[in-house]
Amino acid sequence: MVAGGGLVVALVVAGLLPCEAASRGHTPAKRAAPGGGERMSDPTGFRLLVAIGMLDNAARPAFLIYLPFLLQAKGAGLSLVGIAFALVAVGGALGKAVFGRIGEQIGVTRSVILTESGTAVAILAAVLLPLAPSSSCCRCSA
Repeated sequence: MVAGGGLVVALVVAGLLPCEAASRGHTPAKRAAPGGGERMSDPTGFRLLVAIGMLDNAARPAFLIYLPFLLQAKGAGLSLVGIAFALVAVGGALGKAVFGRIGEQIGVTRSVILTESGTAVAILAAVLLPLAPSSSCCRCSA
């Protein structure tokens, strides 16, 4: 349910994104920050990223806590649960590397929305799909 809610929120947030100023050929207005640097006068993107971060920090730990129980309920053994956690860790690291580069091209906010939407879909798939879709046809008959 949380992953489905996350997907819905990601789609709503994507619709609320402001137009990219760079694609129209001008830069957004900036003003001096108290520390002497510059900051954006429109904090919408920041607010969206904070909202997405809050949802992510609510859903991801809950999924990781219940993942072993979910897998065991579907018939997975201890070794498969360990492999699943390893794949989650590797997938997270590779995702950060790939989407760090993609974020430079499409923008940070859009990149985060894309990754969070993909994560929500993957969580829903893990919850709804059977452990091995082809387990019935892979049994060896002696």
